[in-house]
Order: sequence, then C-alpha cells, then structure tokens
Amino acid sequence: MSMCLTVVLLHGFMGCATDWDEIVALFKDDVFCIMPDLPGHGNTPPSDDPTLYSIESTARSVIDLLDKFMINRTILAGYSMGGRIALYTALEYPNRCSGLILESASPGLKTEAERKQRMAADKYLVEKLRKGDMEKFIDDWYDMPLFESLKRYPDKLARLKRKRMTNNVDGLIHSFQGVGTGVQPSLWERLSELTIPVLLICGELDSKFVGINKEMSSMVENCALEVVEDAGHNTHFEHPARFYQATKNFIEEHISEFREM
Repeated sequence: MSMCLTVVLLHGFMGCATDWDEIVALFKDDVFCIMPDLPGHGNTPPSDDPTLYSIESTARSVIDLLDKFMINRTILAGYSMGGRIALYTALEYPNRCSGLILESASPGLKTEAERKQRMAADKYLVEKLRKGDMEKFIDDWYDMPLFESLKRYPDKLARLKRKRMTNNVDGLIHSFQGVGTGVQPSLWERLSELTIPVLLICGELDSKFVGINKEMSSMVENCALEVVEDAGHNTHFEHPARFYQATKNFIEEHISEFREM
C-alpha cells in the first residue's frame, strides 16, 4: 500500500502521541504518520494563556504543524476529543484536509440545555483535578460506563493509567475548559459541508456512540461507518489490528481521490 500519503492522528483526553504507537507500527512505511501532543497533554509546553487551549486555537495548531512539515493536504484522524478537534479542523480548513477518520467522536451537543448540563459536569471534574489526587481522578474517569469494556484487559488498563499519571494537572484543566464537550460548538448542522471521504469508527459495545455515529453517517455525503465487534469506546486500544484494517481499507478505497487532491 505504498501511497506517499500523510495521516495526522489526534489522541483523546489525557492521551498523548504515543497512544498511536501500535497503529503507526502497523502502517509501517505505507503512510507518513504525524502524532502531535495536543495542548495540555504530553510534551506540549504548558501555558497560562487560556486562549491557546480553545478549539479554534487547537485547530490552528494542527494547520501550523502541516505548514511546518510543508504538507498541503492530509487525512485527519482523531479519537474522542481528538475526533472532535479533527472534525472542527476539517470544517474550518477544508482546503487542507483530504479525508477524515473519526473514532468514537461526536459533533457536539445539540441544545444549549445539554451544553449547560455538560459544562456543570465538566466543572465538577475540574474541581476534582484541582484537589490534586490525580490517581483517584484517573480511577474515577475509567470507572465511567463509557470505558466498562476496558476492564476486560486489566494489565493493559493498568499500564494506560500509569501513563496518564504523567499528565500535567493544569494542562488537563485548561484542556477541559478549552475543548471539553460542554464548550464545543455544535457541528451537527455543518456536517453537510463535508464533501471529502469520511470514515466513522466506533465499538459495538459503545451503544451511545453507535447511535451518534449512525446519525452522523446519514448526514454526510461520502461517508462509511465501521462498527468494530467486541469493542467499546477506545477501539484502537482494544483491537488495534481491527482499527488499522478499517483505516487501511478506507484509504485504499479512496486512494485515487487522495492522490488527486
């Protein structure tokens, strides 16, 4: 599958660039993968400027990264929070995105009432982070029903939690406040603007996002939906080979379109 294409992979909340290592290893030299640490995460330098953590600024930082590598157009891929950012970036900078892969992602909340409720919930989580018990915060985070299926892999989950402990608390707080679901603009009405090939990936055990992604797929013109068997919210963590195969198939199906762009 030699194709000289670029894929930018955006991690989820509390994640980092190395979350994609298994996927990148499977791609080998077939595509050029770029895995940035998003603001507030990994090795991205912390900042006291809250505007740098907004979804607008984060999208701009993705484009700046493409400019740094002198890449005109890319396939954007993102998981959960990273998927929301990828979708926003593709809509705001359509001339820089040739394809879109969204894993367990949402266009946001549809109503102001839903956003206010989520902002209140996020504020509660921010206060928990401020109290400084990072280990308890991480345990509580992965105890959410959304991640129930991860408990089937206790060793992998334990390694994941240890990795999450390296995060900077202030960075995570800024990220919550800048790109959390509660503050994200609703993008539902803009989905019809997407004309590039889109792949939606979700796990069959993640019923909430299966429903969201089915609705999204009906609103995007050039869209495929892949529901990964026996997987929950984080399909690339639970079943990296299946996630890779779905993305590989998608890229190969649209290779002529990507090369023309």
